[in-house]
Amino acid sequence: VSAELWDPGLGVVEVLSPLIRADRVTLVNKIAPNSIPHMEGDSGRVNQILTNLVSNAIKFTDRGTISLSAKVLKDKEVLVEVSDTGIGIPENKLDQVWAPFKQVDMSTTRKYGGAGVGF
Repeated sequence: VSAELWDPGLGVVEVLSPLIRADRVTLVNKIAPNSIPHMEGDSGRVNQILTNLVSNAIKFTDRGTISLSAKVLKDKEVLVEVSDTGIGIPENKLDQVWAPFKQVDMSTTRKYGGAGVGF
């Protein structure tokens, strides 16, 4: 199955834009058309990953910018980045972000919801 990063990136921005606080947060797709070569892959999975990452950025960014970008590293490698001006993750919690059902704040009184399975 072929995957074009521009299309999922654009789709993610279009679908998730209504969830942002437009007066305080800007969501930008910096993946330019034709900047990433055609690659073979699972476009549904790429879309799911981008959606999860951008959704998390929206949840934790109260003010500023969320950007989706990508660049070619080698022949068949692409680096996709979602960056934001949100609250961030403390350095001592970075090793937990890929663990299922883990969140930075695991207390019952935490401000942000979710099951911790987004990544």
